Amino acid sequence: MIRPRLPEHLTPYIDHLKQLTPEAVAELFGATAQVPAQVGHNDGHSVQAQRPMPRIDQPILDEDLLQTDEDIDLYELDAGEVNVRPAELIPGKHRTLIISDIHIPYHDKAALSIALREALKQGVDTIILNGDVVDFYQVSRWDRTPDKATIQIECQIAVQFFTALRRLFPDANIYFTEGNHEDRLTRYVLNKAPELFSLGMISTHNILRLEEFGIKWIDQYTRIELGQLNVLHGHQVGGSGINVAQNKFRRAKCNLIFGHHHTSQNYIEKTLDQKVVGAWAVGCLSDLSPDYLPNNNWVHGFAIVYTDEDGAFTVNNYKIIDGQIH
Repeated sequence: MIRPRLPEHLTPYIDHLKQLTPEAVAELFGATAQVPAQVGHNDGHSVQAQRPMPRIDQPILDEDLLQTDEDIDLYELDAGEVNVRPAELIPGKHRTLIISDIHIPYHDKAALSIALREALKQGVDTIILNGDVVDFYQVSRWDRTPDKATIQIECQIAVQFFTALRRLFPDANIYFTEGNHEDRLTRYVLNKAPELFSLGMISTHNILRLEEFGIKWIDQYTRIELGQLNVLHGHQVGGSGINVAQNKFRRAKCNLIFGHHHTSQNYIEKTLDQKVVGAWAVGCLSDLSPDYLPNNNWVHGFAIVYTDEDGAFTVNNYKIIDGQIH
């Protein structure tokens, strides 16, 4: 089980709880034990007990006012229910363009244009923007330089891209899956202004105005099922190294197509019952020689996936080398 990281603003509160007597802790969490207003510490000092942190699972009104014929516990799973987010399903027959790691405004204009021209040529009806579409450089946890693009400039260029995308594919179903770079904004708000996080207004999909372009936002905890093929950005599943497609498959144990690693690879296996399964790493469409990592093994690429009514699929995992599709 992955344990959630404790927000930094709660640390002083937890440290204070550790110093309280059992009676004081019982009082803070609503037990019947009575304690005086002053709480003693082991060092002989005493301080005023802090007010308990509000709990969302306590009734906001009198219980008799909320009585219904059926009591519902929002925090208890039904028998057999699993606490896993359902996948975003894309069933049926489709031609789907999958592009990721564009890293606007550090994208490669020529490579991005080549991918979109090929998608038009093959008549795609669905597009998956599979994460790290925007870089969000200025809210990175890494060292930053002030001469790089601001968030405002990044988002303006992203909106220009969405406008062009809708002009080229006016009837396509477009999905935007959250990558680790889009998650930078969420983490920044959590660390710098956690009090504003629950408002939901400072969110990536709102800032990028996705609803205006009819683009559906898929958060990083939700996978897409494109027929029998699972689609993720890639940072959610462990496994990197030289043979990243094989390593991801070992972890996922299912058909998977992903980006994140800026490389293009295929890995195929045949099961005991003669089923063919595999994993596909899709190349990036960003600058191949960024300042922070000028020497790398990155490659430009994109994928077009054909799916049938029964969920069967064919992955065309293309590389772009010297302006040519391979």
